[in-house]
Amino acid sequence: MTEGSGPDPTARSAPARERYDFSSLRTFDPASVPVWHRQIKGLLSIPAGHQPLVNTLGESCGDPSCRYRAHELVLHPDRAKLLANHILVAEELDMPPGLLIEELHRDIYEITSAGAIAIADLTAHPILYRVPLTLKALRTRPTESQEWELVRIVRDYSRTQAIRLPLLRGSGEDLVLHTDATHGLRVRYLGSLQEVLPALGEQAASDVVARVVARLLRKT
Repeated sequence: MTEGSGPDPTARSAPARERYDFSSLRTFDPASVPVWHRQIKGLLSIPAGHQPLVNTLGESCGDPSCRYRAHELVLHPDRAKLLANHILVAEELDMPPGLLIEELHRDIYEITSAGAIAIADLTAHPILYRVPLTLKALRTRPTESQEWELVRIVRDYSRTQAIRLPLLRGSGEDLVLHTDATHGLRVRYLGSLQEVLPALGEQAASDVVARVVARLLRKT
């Protein structure tokens, strides 16, 4: 390194790696992870006023070319499933009425890839019994952890654009989308969650509203 140049923002120092136990990954064979080539398409829900694909997981060095930065995509297959999943999460988390009402003002985007992309599928892989990899783990665990090491191994071996992870609840899919794959995505704003409601059938909309109202009544 020449004098005056900063440290490599994507480098991981040996001392940091030594603080973590990677024994669970010693027998992991990345060739055992299936890779599918298909189009990404689904609905993304984010807090009102925020922009999609802005926040990143991983090493936040401020350089878009950071090797292991990625986006989390929690995609819903359709509008009915999106709303049902939101209500499910609210009930499981015992969400207070004020926050539940705020959830109905989230912005909804349709995310579609230009064509088929390579996706490594970890949803049913036995390595998850030893390394519980989820989007939540990637948000909360340091980049030197075994969860992030697994992401790096899968990415480096398969050269895929995304990794599919198990869903914690509801329906849809959880994706770790590597930043170099975002340029081929089509992002279309659909409106707020409340504006999406009329697009449902009358009975489906009534069911969702009834559950929200029942939730509010139980809290008052």
